[in-house]
Amino acid sequence: LLDEWSKDESPKLTNAGEAERAMKKMDYAMKSLRKSRTLNALEQSSLDVSAALIDVAATEECYNPFLCLQQAAMYAELGSKLGSNDEPFKKCLPSKERCTALEALVILGRADCLRAILFLHEAQYLCSWVISVCRLHRDRQEATFLWNDRWRVIGVLCYVTKATIDQTGEDLRNNKKSALTLRKWEDGAQEEANRGKSDALILVGTDSGEVGNELPQIEVDDNAGNDSTMLDAIQDDLMLDASQHETGLVSQNANGLVAEPFDFNQLGELPVPVIEDVQMGGEYDGIQVVGI
Repeated sequence: LLDEWSKDESPKLTNAGEAERAMKKMDYAMKSLRKSRTLNALEQSSLDVSAALIDVAATEECYNPFLCLQQAAMYAELGSKLGSNDEPFKKCLPSKERCTALEALVILGRADCLRAILFLHEAQYLCSWVISVCRLHRDRQEATFLWNDRWRVIGVLCYVTKATIDQTGEDLRNNKKSALTLRKWEDGAQEEANRGKSDALILVGTDSGEVGNELPQIEVDDNAGNDSTMLDAIQDDLMLDASQHETGLVSQNANGLVAEPFDFNQLGELPVPVIEDVQMGGEYDGIQVVGI
């Protein structure tokens, strides 16, 4: 998806100062996480890291916002569930007429983080909102809403996010961990999700006629330490089988953000992220996780 996302050559509004502030916030959050000595401190720091990663992904200077949002959901899963833990992910929504593809991507990332901490109704609302914007851009009669490569990627992510929210709700009910019932998706949202699915199949070169119209069920191992996240299934190759994916912590090279891959284990579980200090010339230089 990163390749498809990068095809868009329209002018971008960059802000180096904002990107620098986002990176400083990220570095501070990682240092606080490193200093955590209690479970409560670890959970709170994990949510802070998650929110900081979303801020990094929201900048045009970020080379790979998909990886940042994937890591944000992973850290959110390490945080405390429910309560007031949704506060770091509350932001004002832009108007639908002015919403950019990057803003829509970040909103879907926040929805996935809210899903990870079991705020399913809030996650469902944000996902539905982005779906409604994506429908406007896909509608050829809406001349003011342009359709391009980035919005095609948003359509694919709407489909994946919706399926992940549905699966999380079903898992909670099956495990009797919550009596929460998701609201029924509007017909328009279901239709747009199916269109996003078709776009995903086109990107991987699969004939949509070979696959049914129903959204696929995302397998989640009940014994796994972390649930599947929105972006586990949508690396650049968009392989739909999670067992074939690689993911990793984020590091920086001359070209920007890159992943240091590690494999899923045989149960499909994601390993717990390992945070390492960086030594520069024998002196402590903080924890480097992401870069611009």
